Amino acid sequence: MLFESYNQKDADQMIQQVQDRLDRGKLPEAIFAELRPDEFEEVLSIAKARAKSKKTAKDYFMLEDDLRFATNELVADWRAQRLKCDTLVEVGCGIGIQTIAFSKTCKKVIAIDIDARKVAYAKANAEKRGITNVEFIAGDAIKVLPTLKHADNVFLDPGRPASEHERNFDTSFSPPLPDFITIAQKLTKNIAIELPPQMKDLPAETEREYTSVDGELNRLTIYLGKLVKHEVSVTVLPARQYIGGSASLQFPEKSRALKYLAEIDPAITKAGLLHKIVDKGTYSLQNQIYFDTPDIMTTMDEPTSPFYKAVYRVVTSSPSMEEIKKPLKRERVGKLVLHSNVKPEEYWTLRKKFEEGLEGKRTFHVFQLGKEFILCKKVTKQETAEN
Repeated sequence: MLFESYNQKDADQMIQQVQDRLDRGKLPEAIFAELRPDEFEEVLSIAKARAKSKKTAKDYFMLEDDLRFATNELVADWRAQRLKCDTLVEVGCGIGIQTIAFSKTCKKVIAIDIDARKVAYAKANAEKRGITNVEFIAGDAIKVLPTLKHADNVFLDPGRPASEHERNFDTSFSPPLPDFITIAQKLTKNIAIELPPQMKDLPAETEREYTSVDGELNRLTIYLGKLVKHEVSVTVLPARQYIGGSASLQFPEKSRALKYLAEIDPAITKAGLLHKIVDKGTYSLQNQIYFDTPDIMTTMDEPTSPFYKAVYRVVTSSPSMEEIKKPLKRERVGKLVLHSNVKPEEYWTLRKKFEEGLEGKRTFHVFQLGKEFILCKKVTKQETAEN
């Protein structure tokens, strides 16, 4: 293991040397022949993970597989604020990204993981940041939790198969969630568990918080005990906006395209909180929710809610492609982004038909909703401020 061969400083230096050579296009075999590092496969994987990482700091000790499951730091910081307390127990700490966030909002953190290698990485990542209020434990949480004397809150990020046709609350996770909850509740009733956002059949008397990052559905966290605020909630990051209530499957009336279109954040759609953000005079353009694409709303006034993923000004709408194409040259459009439920192989064929003959530099958007094409210009934050 890495830290059996290197101290932290030497490990970082070796990882950086490998990463520099990868950046110059050298093959792993050539790098190994040149440097002869100990634990080469581990060092190589860390170097690759650091190069690929877009959602974490670049100096973490983490393998490529760790990066795949790593918590986005925006999510970690938000969750740390929500679970702020004196003593927090974190189960499934992994390489410590969430742990580091908890250490900033809690007086003491007890971080547990069954994988000793991950615990060693988490400890090193915390030490890099001068963190001293975390106790790391490598072990099975089902055995460790009964030995602890106190916790205000308990957080679990459970292990699960990389892929599974349908995840089951009782059987898909490690440690088994029913067993974990029973044992953790002897410490505290205040428990939070991270789950895949497509999970169904969740326990009653919990809050389901769906979190999106940059307009993409990212996490589902369920809360128990005094942590429950609502039946269901949504947090959008990096705006750090939170909304909660009771889920509803009732939708506003269908309407023709009005002055603006807005893409609803997918977390709102998933949570069933569309009714919480719809203003008077705003209508749904779809009769049902599609979980693989954002819902679309239309309104006469420009939408400003942080729970809209993007806002567009309607230029024209028509069931005729030729009618839609008429304003494109006048508006000096050169590129179109097509929003359609057509099959992937049909997407570029349809888009090329729209872009044929265009020579401008502006980018417009076309939404295909049913038989209607709606030509739009995306409203930027700068334009909103000017208006």
